[in-house]
Amino acid sequence: TVGRIMQTPTGVDADGVVTTTVQLASGGYPWPAVAETHAKIIETIRQQPGVQAAGGTNFRPLDVGWRNPIGLVGEPPPSRPEDAPQVQMHSVSEGYFETMGANLASGRWLTAFDGVGGRPVLIVNETFAKRFFPGGPAVGRFVATSATGIGPLGLNLLRARPAPPPGAPALPRLPPTEYEIVGVVKDVRNVPLGQATEPA
Repeated sequence: TVGRIMQTPTGVDADGVVTTTVQLASGGYPWPAVAETHAKIIETIRQQPGVQAAGGTNFRPLDVGWRNPIGLVGEPPPSRPEDAPQVQMHSVSEGYFETMGANLASGRWLTAFDGVGGRPVLIVNETFAKRFFPGGPAVGRFVATSATGIGPLGLNLLRARPAPPPGAPALPRLPPTEYEIVGVVKDVRNVPLGQATEPA
């Protein structure tokens, strides 16, 4: 059993890949600067001699991402909000999939133009594409979510809005943001070995 588990494909080729964790000091960076700081760190790493590629993510392969509800634009919504499909959400930078040796099934990878000011886009895994778009291609379709727990790397996907002044009531929740699917990645295992990959 252990031998079979060890032979389970992970969806990445991590030979020669080094990972590290970067934790910014809490309270030391305003929210817009967090994403910019991560981008600068990644770009600095890319400039080092011998580095072929670099990227960032909030969850590595075999880690379980945040599970959040989504809506499929153009499809009738569920009768009850709690019946909305739940999928894993991972925030990644441009260059992450290439660095990890993941394989593109269709569409394209993320680029630096998919950041702040660009249209909201995402990449889904094959499990997602087969489950929610079994009759046709997923690229070009739209997914809606109002999830905000997407980590620092995902901040560039949120609509910019000023924070309310101290003592003011909280701002109303924004309507769901629609994201265009621009790529489908072959499944990168996002659960412990021995479990079925989840849509992400």
